Amino acid sequence: MATETWTHGFATTNGIRLHYVEQGQGPLLLLLHGFPVFWYSWRHQIPVLAQHFHVVAPDLRGFNDSDKPEGVDQYQLHHLVEDVGGLLRFFGQEKVIVVGHDAGAFAAWAFAATYPEATERLIACANGHPGVLQKFASQGYAEHAAALRRMFYIFFHLVPEVPERFYRKYNYAFFDDWRRNHPERFTAEDIAEYKKALAKPGALTAGLNYYRALLPPEVLVGEVPLLSEKVRCPTLLIVGENSHIASPAATEWSREFVEAPFTLRVVPKAGHWVQLEQPELVNQHLLEFLADV
Repeated sequence: MATETWTHGFATTNGIRLHYVEQGQGPLLLLLHGFPVFWYSWRHQIPVLAQHFHVVAPDLRGFNDSDKPEGVDQYQLHHLVEDVGGLLRFFGQEKVIVVGHDAGAFAAWAFAATYPEATERLIACANGHPGVLQKFASQGYAEHAAALRRMFYIFFHLVPEVPERFYRKYNYAFFDDWRRNHPERFTAEDIAEYKKALAKPGALTAGLNYYRALLPPEVLVGEVPLLSEKVRCPTLLIVGENSHIASPAATEWSREFVEAPFTLRVVPKAGHWVQLEQPELVNQHLLEFLADV
């Protein structure tokens, strides 16, 4: 594991116990990861941001050392929002800078929209506002079909039992692909840490339940939005230029859901895992956006 400059702890929030790491002093800044990783996906950001902020990177419910409540409904968006709110109360703060990636970005967007008075800044990595999913459906067959094709892996994750059996059978081999594609960014030790976390009892199904809870058929086909409320705080969206899910239209449409200054940064030579593939550039964008906080 990367050299630890942070400390570990546990917080009881929203009826469950969340593991977290923290470092630094100052305004509270939360780093919310996505699937299939855990707090460790922010290892390049934590010590840099901790020079200016009290950085807390939790394992979201279901992941690594946090509680793993059973049932798909336990991973609905409102539970994720209340988990974040509980972390604010646990740390005795009324305001937070919330940063999210992947499923963590969905939680970050939703928290900022639900609790505008508590959100000082919002930063989303890779994933635009969840309402963009319904925007695709409004563009007609060709645009919507193209968007769904880019999200092919989601349909696999929605199938009961199959992804769990497949991933376990091959010892979570998709992590090995990360190292083959980016050997300069992922060490063998990093891959071992990701596999170890996902192999913990209940973690894989819990992580897949995020897809099953957040992206049911009515959301994927645009009949209802996952989130329609707008964000009213300064917002930064960071996407990799090679992301297979963040099309130029999707990133621009996120502006429509922000009633405050909106900044978009496209990171070259990066895909979905932008904070891991180009950590130096992402850190630069984060610090520039937060310079006046």
